[in-house]
Amino acid sequence: MPSPVTVARQCLTPEASNALDEAVGVACRRGHAQTTSLHAVSALLSLSSPPLREACARARNATYSSRLQFKALDLCLSVSLDRVPSSQ
Repeated sequence: MPSPVTVARQCLTPEASNALDEAVGVACRRGHAQTTSLHAVSALLSLSSPPLREACARARNATYSSRLQFKALDLCLSVSLDRVPSSQ
């Protein structure tokens, strides 16, 4: 069951609350009625000091450059977000 952003924000740290606000912004810009985990991941990658990007860099596969991995992740997220139905 979806939670209102104001209720969810009460349970979060200030950093997490900022990430949630960014995720809501991503959903709004794309015309999506609800904010999903895809929006959250996209927002986490776009923050000025992205903890998700840093974690991915630490866990990267030596076969592929981290830059290439981030491009692939961004592409996958973009395609997935394009498939989320827009609100009417």
